[in-house]
Parts: sequence; C-alpha cells; structure tokens
Amino acid sequence: MRSRLYCFATCLALGCGDDAVDQGPIEVGGTWASNFGFDETISDTGWGTAAIISFDNSKNFAITQQPADDMFNPSKFSKVVWTEPELDRFFYCTVAFGLATADEAEASTKSADASDPANGGCGGFSWTKLTRM
Repeated sequence: MRSRLYCFATCLALGCGDDAVDQGPIEVGGTWASNFGFDETISDTGWGTAAIISFDNSKNFAITQQPADDMFNPSKFSKVVWTEPELDRFFYCTVAFGLATADEAEASTKSADASDPANGGCGGFSWTKLTRM
C-alpha cells in the first residue's frame, strides 16, 4: 500500500490538485498469465518491466514508463486501458505508446473498443487477456 507521503509527492509532481483522492491499490494488481503465453506482474508501481507513473481505477487506465534500456521505446510513456476484472480475469490494451511525457500519455484521446476484446478492438488486434495465477 502506498504511503500518504508517496501519494502527496505524486500529486505534487503530477499536478493532481486539491481534489486528488488516494484510491487504494490498483484493481488489477497481481500475477497473471496472458493469452500470449507469458506471465505479467502488476503492482501500484509497476506493470511488467514498465514503471506505473499513475493510474485511475474508476477510469480503468494506467500511465506507464518503459525502462531506459527498453529495446523499442526507452524511457517513453504509454497509456494502458483495461476492462473491469471479473472471474479472476480481465483484458487490457495499450492505446498510446512511445510518448515523450506522462502528460502526453494521459492526455491521449486514443481509445479501444472493448465490445469484443477477445477478438479485436485494440489497434486492429485482440486485447491481451490476463488470468490470475
């Protein structure tokens, strides 16, 4: 669980303002198996190898930053959206990636179609399905 000091510092850094609320842990936290054959760990501070800069459980998105040694987007920011978790599974889609700042990622209006995530709606592909391990 994040400390209040961490939340305060994050809000100062990201400009959350007076209405910022500590929403608790990320709702999709845990260790998951993907439909693409790999495991992913998500926490309040990381999504796989990427750092989580911010997240919003009510809007189902996270802003992430790739590590400096990432092969394709070193130190770049992304916006990841997810479906509501149910029956120990959910789907996610990276709707924006390779951006220079977290603000750019959060401001991105790119979206995904979650009406049939198993078959499409994520940039011409299916969404990634994660099942709790």
